[in-house]
Amino acid sequence: YFVESATIRESTDVANEPNVLYLTISMSFPMALGTLVTVTGLAGTQTESALAIILNSDQTSTAAWQKEGSLTFAVSDKLYDCQTCSLSQPISCNSKSTVALSFQLHNPIAAQPALRVQVTATDSAGRKFFEKTDIAGGHDILQARGAGKIFAEISERSLSGQLA
Repeated sequence: YFVESATIRESTDVANEPNVLYLTISMSFPMALGTLVTVTGLAGTQTESALAIILNSDQTSTAAWQKEGSLTFAVSDKLYDCQTCSLSQPISCNSKSTVALSFQLHNPIAAQPALRVQVTATDSAGRKFFEKTDIAGGHDILQARGAGKIFAEISERSLSGQLA
């Protein structure tokens, strides 16, 4: 068993802002419901530890978050990236080897060095399917190097006080 591909990207690199992260993981095997997937290396955020970080904007789909930088979730039918088959069919579906999810963290207050973001998966008995594997794009997220937005209003008045 191994990771065929794993990618992560973010919605913003602005310091001290909410940031939606998008994660896609494709395995060399169909992931059974309940497979535990752990993503590590998401360090430096301001998001406090929580038992229920919402996934894919769906209140019923959650993951456990540790402020030190790890996210753990159980594979559910809501996370499969399955465009070609019906999940209700009792047939083997190669698409069950890919999960796609999004979740929100709060960016660091200040810039930080690149991270090493990795993934691993275990079965319900805690046996690892593979060793930690690097996630593409992990070095480019949560660095908080973007400039914040500046909002201003400019108006011009004539000598008589009328807007020009």
